[in-house]
Amino acid sequence: MSPELAPPGADEDLAEGLAGRIVERQPVGALIVDKRTTVRFANPAAGELLGVPPEQLVGQAFGLPLASDGATDVNVPAEDGSVRTLALRVTPLGAGDQLVTLFDVSGRTRLYEHEHRLVESLQRSLLLDRMPEIPGVALAARYVAGDSIARVGGDWYDAIPLGRGRLGLAIGDVAGHGIDSAALMSELRNALRAYALEHPSPALVVQRLDELLLRLEPAGMATLAYLVYDPASSTLTFAAAGHPYPLLSCPDGSVTYLDRGRSLPLGTGLPEQRPQSSVHLPPGSLLVLYTDGLIERRGRSLDSGFAELAESLRSGGVEPEAACERILADLLATDPPMDDVALLVMRTL
Repeated sequence: MSPELAPPGADEDLAEGLAGRIVERQPVGALIVDKRTTVRFANPAAGELLGVPPEQLVGQAFGLPLASDGATDVNVPAEDGSVRTLALRVTPLGAGDQLVTLFDVSGRTRLYEHEHRLVESLQRSLLLDRMPEIPGVALAARYVAGDSIARVGGDWYDAIPLGRGRLGLAIGDVAGHGIDSAALMSELRNALRAYALEHPSPALVVQRLDELLLRLEPAGMATLAYLVYDPASSTLTFAAAGHPYPLLSCPDGSVTYLDRGRSLPLGTGLPEQRPQSSVHLPPGSLLVLYTDGLIERRGRSLDSGFAELAESLRSGGVEPEAACERILADLLATDPPMDDVALLVMRTL
């Protein structure tokens, strides 16, 4: 029976009967709101969770956001001054009515916040405190934690002195977030250091890391760019496994994405040749390595992110520290990243 055709009092009977069955199965807050979001029914648990007697809720506009056919977390002040986090689940009932169930998830939020702090501390402890000093290059790096509690854990960078004046540069992103991703990132970073000292070929280092990931975490996946710069020959050799293109700015004003030497991400399990490529870097060249959190935004195409990064490099300073600051200001200042961001910049001298 639709509410429009129901006799007087039937709406309340319908609401109480439906909510009563819900409460019997799951003792949580339950409300029914109409298409104007006016509350037609509220059970005692809903009043307790919202801090308002249920009889006062009925007839009032429901002031919290409702995501139809989904869930929304909202913070509600409690009488003691604390803040309670509620999960609102919305189910359409027909004729414009919606059932809203309320769950107290404050404990879950505190757990996420604790994990966020733990993972971020772990991740920062694994990043370089200072850049190595290599003749012929200047280096700078930044790490920006994601804005979302669940979006920290897998991004990393490294700069590795390789002997004979050569420098290894790495940047990667482990799929997923949280403690497991941070731990896997640590294992890959340490293994890459060992492989980089053993093998001069970036492609072979990438291949060895792929084999290791398949043994460590068969369901895991990661992207990686690994590059070796030799100041003696001004040659940069690189291989990228599914990672966003390194960006190169040369003294003649050209800005180019290095889109060669590419292969699938680590961990796919698909047999594939790991290629590599080389490019000459004249003095004064600027190389930018980054993770996808820098260029990806909701409602914006990836091509727009690439274009914005290239434009920032054209107008940025030539020193790595100045370039890092300019890039972060241009791409993140007005739109903080949901995902974490790693950024590594090298300038040839």
